Amino acid sequence: MSLRHLFLHNWRWKLFSLLLATAIWFFVDASLRNDVVVRKNPLSSRADFQGHVKVGVFSSGNLSTPLRVEPAGVDVTVRGDFIALQDLDWKQIRAFVDVSSLGTNGNSAALFFERLVEVRGPANVEVIRVEPVIVTVRRVAPIAQDKRPAPSENP
Repeated sequence: MSLRHLFLHNWRWKLFSLLLATAIWFFVDASLRNDVVVRKNPLSSRADFQGHVKVGVFSSGNLSTPLRVEPAGVDVTVRGDFIALQDLDWKQIRAFVDVSSLGTNGNSAALFFERLVEVRGPANVEVIRVEPVIVTVRRVAPIAQDKRPAPSENP
C-alpha cells in the first residue's frame, strides 16, 4: 500500500473525522475551564480548590470615565478545610483592583494602566494563588450623545 493511497483513500471520511475530533476537543476543553478543580491531600483534611472569579473595580467615587479591566476574570486557588471548601460559594471570593489613587499619583490622564489584583474571601479560606496577578485597566470613552434637536411633530 502506497503512502498516497493511505492518505487519499476515503479522504472525505478522514476529513470529517478530523473535524469532528477537533470540535469535540474544543467543547471538552472549554467546559473544563469553567469547573472548579479540587486537589486534596489524602493525609490531611485540607484541600485546594481552583475557580474563575470576575475582577471588579474599587474606586473612591470621583472617576468621571468608566473603566474596563482586561482580562475580566482571574483564576484563583484557595486552600482550606475540605468540608468548608465544598460548601464554599464562589460569590464570596472577591477579586478587585484598587483605582482610588488615580487622581493623586500623576496618572490621572493615562488611557490605560496596570494594577495588582487583590483577592478577599471568607475567614476560613486562604488564597494561595491568583493568575494573572496584574491586569490592565483601560478608560472607556463615553458614548457621544446626539446633540441635534428632536424633530418637531407639527408640519
